[in-house]
Amino acid sequence: MVTGSNVPNLLRIALFVLLLWNYGCDSYSCGSGPQELIVNMEELILDIETKDYSPKSSRWEKYDDRFRYYYEDCFDLWESEMRRKDKRKFGMLASRYIAIRYGRSFFKNLFRGDDALEEDEVPDYIQRMKSILEMEF
Repeated sequence: MVTGSNVPNLLRIALFVLLLWNYGCDSYSCGSGPQELIVNMEELILDIETKDYSPKSSRWEKYDDRFRYYYEDCFDLWESEMRRKDKRKFGMLASRYIAIRYGRSFFKNLFRGDDALEEDEVPDYIQRMKSILEMEF
């Protein structure tokens, strides 16, 4: 039975549970299937298309985390359920992310500009991308 004196305790418990639930939620997810994963990647591309940050800028971190999550965790989760066309689309979106993210740096590397990335600064997921793109579709 809920009495007047129990209400503050119940509110505290409810707020605590709500905070825990909220804390445990990612701001992004793999989706409920391959199609949602592709939509998530498309939305990520839309989010970064107009960014003009230096390749070494820490402002890329939140996008890189999201990309890494989709690329490393979610692709592994849904790969077996993806059709060839889904894998091809996902690979193209991953390539687009890297082209937007590192594209200017690539050209700066050719001419050794101040903002060029060193070999050890290129993320591992670019290496993994090679294996995805080499898959038989």
